[in-house]
Amino acid sequence: MTGSELNEELSYLRRSLDDLEREHAVGDVSDRDYERLRARYETQESEVQQALGALTPAPAPAPTSALAPVSGETAGEGAGGSASSTRSAGANRVRNVLSTKRARLVTGWSAFTCLVLAGVLLVLSLTGVGPFATTPPLSVDARVQIMLAEASVLGSKGDVTEALATYDGVLALRPEQPVALAEGGWIARLAGLSQHEAGLVRNGDAEIEAAVQVDPGYAIARAYDGIMLYSDRHDDRLAVTQFLGMLDDHPSAPLLWSVRSYAIGAYHAARVVVPGRIADATKPSATG
Repeated sequence: MTGSELNEELSYLRRSLDDLEREHAVGDVSDRDYERLRARYETQESEVQQALGALTPAPAPAPTSALAPVSGETAGEGAGGSASSTRSAGANRVRNVLSTKRARLVTGWSAFTCLVLAGVLLVLSLTGVGPFATTPPLSVDARVQIMLAEASVLGSKGDVTEALATYDGVLALRPEQPVALAEGGWIARLAGLSQHEAGLVRNGDAEIEAAVQVDPGYAIARAYDGIMLYSDRHDDRLAVTQFLGMLDDHPSAPLLWSVRSYAIGAYHAARVVVPGRIADATKPSATG
Protein backbone atom coordinates (compact mmCIF):
# COMPACT_ATOMS: atom_id res chain seq x y z
CA MET A 1 0.00 0.00 0.00
CA THR A 2 1.13 3.56 -0.64
CA GLY A 3 2.06 6.02 2.07
CA SER A 4 -1.06 8.03 1.31
CA GLU A 5 -3.32 4.99 1.72
CA LEU A 6 -1.62 4.03 4.98
CA ASN A 7 -2.03 7.56 6.33
CA GLU A 8 -5.72 7.44 5.45
CA GLU A 9 -6.09 4.12 7.24
CA LEU A 10 -4.29 5.49 10.27
CA SER A 11 -6.64 8.48 10.39
CA TYR A 12 -9.64 6.18 10.06
CA LEU A 13 -8.43 3.92 12.89
CA ARG A 14 -7.83 6.87 15.21
CA ARG A 15 -11.30 8.22 14.48
CA SER A 16 -12.70 4.75 15.13
CA LEU A 17 -10.97 4.66 18.51
CA ASP A 18 -12.38 8.10 19.37
CA ASP A 19 -15.88 6.99 18.32
CA LEU A 20 -15.53 3.79 20.32
CA GLU A 21 -14.54 5.70 23.46
CA ARG A 22 -17.49 8.05 23.03
CA GLU A 23 -20.01 5.27 22.39
CA HIS A 24 -18.72 3.26 25.35
CA ALA A 25 -18.97 6.29 27.61
CA VAL A 26 -22.67 6.78 26.79
CA GLY A 27 -23.46 3.06 27.05
CA ASP A 28 -23.97 2.27 23.35
CA VAL A 29 -21.16 -0.33 23.41
CA SER A 30 -20.90 -3.03 26.08
CA ASP A 31 -17.72 -3.48 28.13
CA ARG A 32 -17.07 -6.79 26.37
CA ASP A 33 -17.32 -5.32 22.87
CA TYR A 34 -15.40 -2.23 23.94
CA GLU A 35 -12.39 -4.28 25.07
CA ARG A 36 -12.45 -6.45 21.96
CA LEU A 37 -12.80 -3.57 19.50
CA ARG A 38 -10.24 -1.38 21.28
CA ALA A 39 -7.69 -4.20 21.20
CA ARG A 40 -8.38 -4.71 17.50
CA TYR A 41 -8.07 -1.05 16.55
CA GLU A 42 -4.93 -0.54 18.64
CA THR A 43 -3.26 -3.54 17.03
CA GLN A 44 -4.19 -2.32 13.56
CA GLU A 45 -2.98 1.19 14.39
CA SER A 46 0.38 -0.19 15.53
CA GLU A 47 0.78 -2.24 12.35
CA VAL A 48 -0.10 0.68 10.10
CA GLN A 49 2.45 2.83 11.94
CA GLN A 50 5.06 0.13 11.42
CA ALA A 51 4.21 -0.02 7.72
CA LEU A 52 4.55 3.76 7.45
CA GLY A 53 7.89 3.59 9.21
CA ALA A 54 9.10 1.01 6.73
CA LEU A 55 8.09 3.26 3.82
CA THR A 56 9.84 6.37 5.20
CA PRO A 57 13.46 6.61 3.97
CA ALA A 58 16.14 7.33 6.51
CA PRO A 59 16.99 11.06 6.55
CA ALA A 60 20.27 11.99 4.90
CA PRO A 61 22.89 13.31 7.36
CA ALA A 62 23.02 17.09 7.43
CA PRO A 63 26.23 18.59 5.97
CA THR A 64 28.59 19.88 8.60
CA SER A 65 30.61 23.02 8.52
CA ALA A 66 33.81 24.04 10.20
CA LEU A 67 32.04 27.26 11.25
CA ALA A 68 29.04 25.53 12.91
CA PRO A 69 28.80 22.89 15.59
CA VAL A 70 27.53 19.44 14.56
CA SER A 71 23.98 18.88 15.91
CA GLY A 72 23.17 15.68 17.85
CA GLU A 73 21.55 12.80 16.03
CA THR A 74 17.82 12.23 16.51
CA ALA A 75 17.16 9.04 18.42
CA GLY A 76 15.06 6.34 16.76
CA GLU A 77 11.55 5.70 18.05
CA GLY A 78 11.93 1.98 18.66
CA ALA A 79 8.76 1.18 16.74
CA GLY A 80 9.32 -2.55 16.89
CA GLY A 81 9.37 -2.61 20.71
CA SER A 82 6.32 -0.35 20.93
CA ALA A 83 4.38 -2.47 18.45
CA SER A 84 5.37 -5.64 20.30
CA SER A 85 4.14 -4.33 23.66
CA THR A 86 0.93 -3.00 22.12
CA ARG A 87 0.28 -6.28 20.36
CA SER A 88 0.99 -8.22 23.55
CA ALA A 89 -1.45 -6.09 25.55
CA GLY A 90 -4.05 -6.40 22.80
CA ALA A 91 -3.61 -10.16 22.66
CA ASN A 92 -4.15 -10.44 26.42
CA ARG A 93 -7.41 -8.52 26.16
CA VAL A 94 -8.56 -10.67 23.25
CA ARG A 95 -7.76 -13.87 25.11
CA ASN A 96 -9.93 -12.68 28.00
CA VAL A 97 -12.79 -11.84 25.67
CA LEU A 98 -12.55 -15.13 23.74
CA SER A 99 -12.23 -17.46 26.73
CA THR A 100 -15.75 -18.79 26.16
CA LYS A 101 -16.89 -22.36 25.69
CA ARG A 102 -16.70 -21.74 21.95
CA ALA A 103 -13.49 -19.90 21.40
CA ARG A 104 -11.18 -21.84 23.67
CA LEU A 105 -11.55 -24.81 21.32
CA VAL A 106 -10.24 -23.06 18.25
CA THR A 107 -7.00 -21.32 17.46
CA GLY A 108 -6.11 -17.87 18.78
CA TRP A 109 -5.79 -14.29 17.74
CA SER A 110 -4.58 -13.03 14.39
CA ALA A 111 -4.42 -9.39 13.33
CA PHE A 112 -6.55 -7.89 10.57
CA THR A 113 -5.03 -7.55 7.14
CA CYS A 114 -5.48 -4.86 4.54
CA LEU A 115 -8.23 -6.98 2.97
CA VAL A 116 -10.37 -6.63 6.10
CA LEU A 117 -9.75 -2.90 6.22
CA ALA A 118 -10.80 -2.63 2.60
CA GLY A 119 -13.95 -4.59 3.35
CA VAL A 120 -14.80 -2.29 6.25
CA LEU A 121 -14.27 0.80 4.12
CA LEU A 122 -16.45 -0.69 1.38
CA VAL A 123 -19.32 -1.33 3.78
CA LEU A 124 -18.95 2.17 5.21
CA SER A 125 -19.32 3.61 1.74
CA LEU A 126 -22.33 1.39 0.98
CA THR A 127 -24.07 2.46 4.18
CA GLY A 128 -23.53 6.11 3.30
CA VAL A 129 -20.96 6.79 5.99
CA GLY A 130 -17.91 8.62 4.72
CA PRO A 131 -14.92 7.13 6.55
CA PHE A 132 -12.85 10.27 6.09
CA ALA A 133 -15.59 12.76 6.88
CA THR A 134 -16.63 14.03 10.26
CA THR A 135 -19.82 12.10 11.04
CA PRO A 136 -21.88 11.33 14.13
CA PRO A 137 -21.39 7.92 15.79
CA LEU A 138 -22.53 5.02 13.63
CA SER A 139 -26.01 3.66 14.18
CA VAL A 140 -26.41 0.15 15.58
CA ASP A 141 -27.59 -1.11 12.19
CA ALA A 142 -24.53 0.36 10.47
CA ARG A 143 -22.19 -1.22 13.02
CA VAL A 144 -23.96 -4.56 12.55
CA GLN A 145 -23.45 -4.44 8.77
CA ILE A 146 -19.76 -3.59 9.20
CA MET A 147 -19.24 -6.42 11.67
CA LEU A 148 -21.04 -8.92 9.41
CA ALA A 149 -18.74 -7.95 6.55
CA GLU A 150 -15.68 -8.35 8.80
CA ALA A 151 -16.86 -11.76 10.03
CA SER A 152 -17.52 -12.97 6.48
CA VAL A 153 -13.99 -12.05 5.37
CA LEU A 154 -12.47 -13.62 8.48
CA GLY A 155 -14.45 -16.82 7.99
CA SER A 156 -13.40 -17.07 4.35
CA LYS A 157 -9.76 -16.77 5.46
CA GLY A 158 -10.14 -19.45 8.12
CA ASP A 159 -9.78 -17.08 11.10
CA VAL A 160 -12.56 -18.86 12.95
CA THR A 161 -11.85 -17.45 16.40
CA GLU A 162 -12.12 -13.88 15.20
CA ALA A 163 -15.10 -14.68 12.98
CA LEU A 164 -16.94 -16.22 15.95
CA ALA A 165 -16.07 -13.29 18.19
CA THR A 166 -17.35 -10.86 15.58
CA TYR A 167 -20.61 -12.76 15.09
CA ASP A 168 -21.00 -12.78 18.89
CA GLY A 169 -20.50 -9.03 18.85
CA VAL A 170 -23.31 -8.72 16.31
CA LEU A 171 -25.60 -10.82 18.51
CA ALA A 172 -24.77 -8.61 21.49
CA LEU A 173 -26.19 -5.70 19.48
CA ARG A 174 -28.96 -7.62 17.68
CA PRO A 175 -29.70 -10.95 19.47
CA GLU A 176 -31.96 -12.15 16.64
CA GLN A 177 -29.78 -11.19 13.67
CA PRO A 178 -30.30 -14.20 11.35
CA VAL A 179 -26.99 -14.05 9.46
CA ALA A 180 -24.97 -13.95 12.68
CA LEU A 181 -27.05 -16.78 14.15
CA ALA A 182 -26.74 -19.00 11.06
CA GLU A 183 -23.11 -18.33 10.16
CA GLY A 184 -21.86 -18.20 13.75
CA GLY A 185 -23.79 -21.36 14.58
CA TRP A 186 -22.37 -23.15 11.55
CA ILE A 187 -18.79 -22.24 12.44
CA ALA A 188 -19.36 -23.27 16.07
CA ARG A 189 -20.84 -26.58 14.91
CA LEU A 190 -17.85 -27.32 12.66
CA ALA A 191 -15.43 -26.40 15.46
CA GLY A 192 -17.27 -28.72 17.84
CA LEU A 193 -17.19 -31.59 15.35
CA SER A 194 -13.46 -31.13 14.72
CA GLN A 195 -12.73 -31.05 18.46
CA HIS A 196 -15.23 -33.82 19.34
CA GLU A 197 -16.99 -31.37 21.68
CA ALA A 198 -20.68 -32.31 21.78
CA GLY A 199 -21.67 -29.24 23.78
CA LEU A 200 -20.25 -26.89 21.17
CA VAL A 201 -22.03 -28.81 18.40
CA ARG A 202 -25.33 -28.49 20.28
CA ASN A 203 -24.76 -24.79 20.79
CA GLY A 204 -24.12 -24.27 17.08
CA ASP A 205 -27.16 -26.37 16.15
CA ALA A 206 -29.36 -24.27 18.45
CA GLU A 207 -28.21 -21.03 16.81
CA ILE A 208 -28.90 -22.44 13.34
CA GLU A 209 -32.42 -23.39 14.43
CA ALA A 210 -32.91 -19.93 15.90
CA ALA A 211 -31.92 -18.37 12.56
CA VAL A 212 -34.63 -20.40 10.80
CA GLN A 213 -37.18 -19.33 13.40
CA VAL A 214 -36.23 -15.66 13.02
CA ASP A 215 -36.13 -15.70 9.21
CA PRO A 216 -37.85 -18.72 7.62
CA GLY A 217 -37.12 -17.23 4.19
CA TYR A 218 -33.33 -17.35 4.65
CA ALA A 219 -32.15 -20.13 2.31
CA ILE A 220 -28.71 -20.56 3.87
CA ALA A 221 -30.17 -21.04 7.36
CA ARG A 222 -32.58 -23.63 5.95
CA ALA A 223 -29.69 -25.43 4.24
CA TYR A 224 -27.58 -25.46 7.41
CA ASP A 225 -30.55 -26.72 9.41
CA GLY A 226 -31.18 -29.53 6.91
CA ILE A 227 -27.55 -30.65 7.10
CA MET A 228 -27.59 -30.46 10.89
CA LEU A 229 -30.83 -32.47 11.19
CA TYR A 230 -29.57 -35.14 8.80
CA SER A 231 -25.98 -35.41 10.07
CA ASP A 232 -26.25 -34.60 13.79
CA ARG A 233 -29.77 -35.67 14.77
CA HIS A 234 -30.45 -38.27 12.07
CA ASP A 235 -33.95 -36.88 11.60
CA ASP A 236 -34.23 -37.55 7.88
CA ARG A 237 -37.82 -36.41 7.35
CA LEU A 238 -37.38 -33.13 9.20
CA ALA A 239 -34.16 -32.57 7.23
CA VAL A 240 -36.13 -33.07 4.01
CA THR A 241 -38.60 -30.43 5.22
CA GLN A 242 -35.77 -27.95 5.65
CA PHE A 243 -34.28 -28.72 2.24
CA LEU A 244 -37.72 -28.17 0.70
CA GLY A 245 -37.89 -24.84 2.50
CA MET A 246 -34.48 -24.00 1.09
CA LEU A 247 -35.77 -24.68 -2.43
CA ASP A 248 -38.74 -22.37 -1.83
CA ASP A 249 -36.26 -19.58 -1.07
CA HIS A 250 -34.63 -19.76 -4.54
CA PRO A 251 -31.12 -20.85 -3.46
CA SER A 252 -28.10 -19.99 -5.55
CA ALA A 253 -26.34 -22.60 -7.68
CA PRO A 254 -23.28 -22.72 -5.36
CA LEU A 255 -25.55 -23.29 -2.35
CA LEU A 256 -27.41 -26.10 -4.12
CA TRP A 257 -24.13 -27.76 -5.02
CA SER A 258 -22.72 -27.43 -1.50
CA VAL A 259 -25.70 -29.20 0.11
CA ARG A 260 -26.40 -31.68 -2.70
CA SER A 261 -24.78 -34.77 -1.15
CA TYR A 262 -26.39 -34.19 2.26
CA ALA A 263 -29.79 -33.49 0.76
CA ILE A 264 -29.71 -36.58 -1.48
CA GLY A 265 -28.74 -38.68 1.55
CA ALA A 266 -31.65 -37.28 3.56
CA TYR A 267 -34.15 -37.82 0.74
CA HIS A 268 -33.02 -41.40 0.19
CA ALA A 269 -33.10 -42.18 3.91
CA ALA A 270 -36.61 -40.71 4.15
CA ARG A 271 -37.64 -42.65 1.03
CA VAL A 272 -38.66 -39.47 -0.76
CA VAL A 273 -37.96 -38.66 -4.40
CA VAL A 274 -35.06 -36.22 -4.75
CA PRO A 275 -36.19 -32.95 -6.40
CA GLY A 276 -34.67 -32.28 -9.79
CA ARG A 277 -33.05 -29.02 -8.73
CA ILE A 278 -31.04 -30.90 -6.12
CA ALA A 279 -30.38 -34.03 -8.15
CA ASP A 280 -29.24 -32.01 -11.15
CA ALA A 281 -27.15 -29.47 -9.27
CA THR A 282 -23.69 -29.11 -10.77
CA LYS A 283 -20.47 -27.66 -9.47
CA PRO A 284 -20.21 -23.99 -10.45
CA SER A 285 -17.43 -23.31 -12.88
CA ALA A 286 -14.49 -21.32 -11.58
CA THR A 287 -14.21 -17.76 -12.82
CA GLY A 288 -11.34 -15.35 -12.90
